[in-house]
Parts: sequence; C-alpha cells; structure tokens
Amino acid sequence: MIYLDNSATTAISAEAKSAMLDAMDNFANPSSLHKAGQAAGKILTSARKSVANALGLRSVVPGQILFTSGGTEANNTAIFGTVYAKKRRISNRIISTDSEHPSVENALQRLEADGFEVIRISTKGGKLDFEAYKEALSKPPVLVTMMMV
Repeated sequence: MIYLDNSATTAISAEAKSAMLDAMDNFANPSSLHKAGQAAGKILTSARKSVANALGLRSVVPGQILFTSGGTEANNTAIFGTVYAKKRRISNRIISTDSEHPSVENALQRLEADGFEVIRISTKGGKLDFEAYKEALSKPPVLVTMMMV
C-alpha cells in the first residue's frame, strides 16, 4: 500500500511502537512513590531525556518538555500559554495567516472573542503577502503564528 496522507497520520517506527507498548504496560501514576509508579516515572524521565537529546538540549528543566495527547492540545497549550503569559507585558495583537490549521484558527477565534486583535495575512496562491506582514509588525505582536497547511 502507498499511503499519501502522512501530514495527518503516519505509521510509527518499530522503536517508537516498542516504547509505547512498554509505557502502556507500566500505566501507574509516575508521581507515585510505590514501585509501579517509580517504574512509570523512569519511563517518563527517559522519554523527556530522549526528546531533549533530539532537540540538542543538554539538560531537562522541569516543565520544559510537555507531552500532549496530540497536535490540537499542543497548539492550544502553546498559543493560549504564550498569549496569556505575555498579554499585559507586550500587546494584544496576534499575527497569523488566513490558511491556518483548524486547531490554530479555532484558538484565534476564541482569542478574538476575548478581545485580542488577530490580523490574518493573506496566503493567496500559496504566497504570503509580505507587505501586509511587514505592516502588521509595525506594532509589536504578542504572538505570530505561521503554521500554514
């Protein structure tokens, strides 16, 4: 079979599948002090170290690497976390595109309802309108999203 929708889902490597099955067998609360919890905690710590290593980080600071259930949760965590952490210090302006993934666009619509100014730059014909982008940057944004699909 030839599968051409890898931007939505893809098969995982044998190593990833093995690690996932191992983690599923060690389902205890990784914060618990009992033996099963400690085993789960070791798996989680090892996973964070592997991700840090892949990203070129020398060490893992608590809270630096978060695991989410998928892309939508990850996008929401990044967008809402950034915007609300910086809202009062920078601005309420968000610069984005008119071709964002629904998980990003839905978050932006929620932020607009909360009073944020969302500027969507045209990507007509697959090209970013750089003049509009430069103009949008005339005031400092709290966030710039450019996750075009």
